[in-house]
Amino acid sequence: MRLDARLSAYLFKIGQKLHRKERVEALMKCPECDRLVSEMEDHQQDQHVIITQRIYNNNRKYKDIDYVVVGCEGYWVVDPQTLGLPRGNWWPTYEVIKRRLAAYAKGAKGWDIDKLALDEDNRKELEEDIQANPSLNDSDKEILIKGMNDDLTYQD
Repeated sequence: MRLDARLSAYLFKIGQKLHRKERVEALMKCPECDRLVSEMEDHQQDQHVIITQRIYNNNRKYKDIDYVVVGCEGYWVVDPQTLGLPRGNWWPTYEVIKRRLAAYAKGAKGWDIDKLALDEDNRKELEEDIQANPSLNDSDKEILIKGMNDDLTYQD
């Protein structure tokens, strides 16, 4: 992995979020090799950029968890837009899309799509809501809608 100015800015922004104790939307496994950080050997960890985040539960107890922010082949796991950087051709992994879609469905419709799968009618209703939402930019709308369509295709 080559450290260039763009990657340096990306990692710096992640460091700022960690310093401010803000959540970084990362994964506990590499999206490219599909290895969990907790199961990686030292030489495998060296092929990734891994951060440790302190995650609190409802009782204010915490756990330090390791997350991948750059995969073994150089994929950026964290959405550059959430860091204040241009997104470019970055596209989230399926896990990130599913998490975002579930959060959107819960907030907009009160639906728990992790427990109850979307049928065709609900998908259309949610897609219309996403399209009409002025707080989402076109790229975010595309990501949510494509993720929802991929999820339906995957379930069939």
